[in-house]
Amino acid sequence: FPSHDMNYAGETCLDNRFSLTAELFQKLRTQAKLNKDREVKRVKKAQFIADNVEVQELLDYEKSVDEIPQFLFSWVMQLEQYGELSEKQVAAIRPAIQRDREQIEQAKIREAERQALIAKGVSAPEGKVTVVGEVLSQKWQENDFGGVMKMLVQAEEGYKVWVTRPTSIFNTEVGDKIQFTATLTQSREDVLFAYGKSPSKAVILVEAPVEGRAILIRGEARL
Repeated sequence: FPSHDMNYAGETCLDNRFSLTAELFQKLRTQAKLNKDREVKRVKKAQFIADNVEVQELLDYEKSVDEIPQFLFSWVMQLEQYGELSEKQVAAIRPAIQRDREQIEQAKIREAERQALIAKGVSAPEGKVTVVGEVLSQKWQENDFGGVMKMLVQAEEGYKVWVTRPTSIFNTEVGDKIQFTATLTQSREDVLFAYGKSPSKAVILVEAPVEGRAILIRGEARL
């Protein structure tokens, strides 16, 4: 007022405007603290990257590929949250990126080979088939009766078969060339893949040079 008289108003007249102002002020203080924490973290992260060029390589690699391994992605998230990584993580960045690049290239080669086979008209057959091929992998699979050993076999023609390992060739190793007869069903998702059942007449044609291979001597498995 021009006369400098003071005008007093009660809380009821102000409709609790003071309390609302205090609440807004608290929000502003909280936001200011968050902004300060973000800036501290941003500066810390920038300095850490400047001191560790491998970290920038990780960030660049993450942007350059469609997907990176989960553990590398977790490091990117850790950097974003804390602004730093451990010394062991930094040291592992380049080897991890190199491995991932090699795996990507190998996957491209496998896909090119796969497409070349399909272009030639190769596909996994169906019905009772005699398969000659190489054991690519073996895996124990649990079931209601205890479990069975499964094999992934690449046939000489190029298609692959997932089948139970016959007991007659219990000592197969990855890399063995084998022959067996089974009923095949082609996968709906991949014309070069089939599931086999009721394998029989299985023999190992050529053994891979594997140290410690089990052999059958007078009915007993020995090394």
